[in-house]
Amino acid sequence: MRPRWRPYRALTAAILRTSLRNPVASFGLFAVLVLVLAGVKYLDSARLSGASLKVADEASTPASRQLVQELRGTPGFSVTESGAAEASRSVDAGRTDVAVVIPPGFGATGEGGRPLPAEVVVAYRAGGGGDQARSLIAADVDLLDRSEQRAPQLLTVRADVRNAGVGLIDLVLPGLLSFNVIQSALLAAAGAFAGYRSAGVLRRVQATGVAPANLVLAHASALFLIGAVQIGLMLAAARLLFTVHLDLPGMFVVAVCGYLVFLAAGFAVSGWVRDPQRAPAIATAIGMPMIFIGLFPAQVFSGTVAAVVGVLPVSFFTHGIRMLVGGAGLAAVRTDLLGLAGWAIVLLAAASRAFRWDD
Repeated sequence: MRPRWRPYRALTAAILRTSLRNPVASFGLFAVLVLVLAGVKYLDSARLSGASLKVADEASTPASRQLVQELRGTPGFSVTESGAAEASRSVDAGRTDVAVVIPPGFGATGEGGRPLPAEVVVAYRAGGGGDQARSLIAADVDLLDRSEQRAPQLLTVRADVRNAGVGLIDLVLPGLLSFNVIQSALLAAAGAFAGYRSAGVLRRVQATGVAPANLVLAHASALFLIGAVQIGLMLAAARLLFTVHLDLPGMFVVAVCGYLVFLAAGFAVSGWVRDPQRAPAIATAIGMPMIFIGLFPAQVFSGTVAAVVGVLPVSFFTHGIRMLVGGAGLAAVRTDLLGLAGWAIVLLAAASRAFRWDD
């Protein structure tokens, strides 16, 4: 007797060949999302068209006033003066890119007329104009320090980075991955079997003696392999475009688990909704809110909405990706992996229960 895996292998290979013959349908969305990543890279590199600075001069010395003038003369800086507390609040609220606090004693001298050490505080939110502005401010302070004395540097800059480690790629990549996973897993799987059933393909396959499990697993395996390739290529593109460290193996594990969850959801929808026109519509009605949720961090939601959103599979998926992008390891996202595993078990059970060969 031939082993049972042979029909499964043959069906998987046939479905993969069919998908690869139509690369626009199989990889069109992926290509668009890679172009979006390239666009994000362009915005990331060009975002310092201008940086707004609030300067708090708490020293009021000739050196501090000279530094303010140097900052005003730096190309791309829009400088206003305020108190230290107001400057800090303005950065936290997103109204200002950088707060520069010149401390008391900046430029003061001690015994023998030697300048005393002082530290200019530069506060900004990561992912904005402050990232590039900090180096320009440090250069202005360094020039002033060199003009004040020729001894080892005394006037320095200390960066106070708010939401450290967060850049455009951190905000965009989880949403793009969730969009790709939901679109290519849930929506593709939901319409596939409803179309096969209405066209009589499933009945003809059943007549060959192929077990239902082989057909379902073959189709799931083919979509899963295509999705895994897309996820891997998108992560590789993000790594090449952005000069940041990405835990590619960890992110791949989380993304593949998410793909399995939404693939199971697609098969469950195609089993319960057998109309080939209604199945994709219902899958879209489920998937689009998930895509919307995946584009925003969890802090956007509050109260009961946050509690409901927090148990959705897309929340486990995007939270895990954001944690890994921020430098965490797989051990830190085990709760997200367990949540995705639980959803996968429930949805796979629902899909197997709902499967029918015909209407």
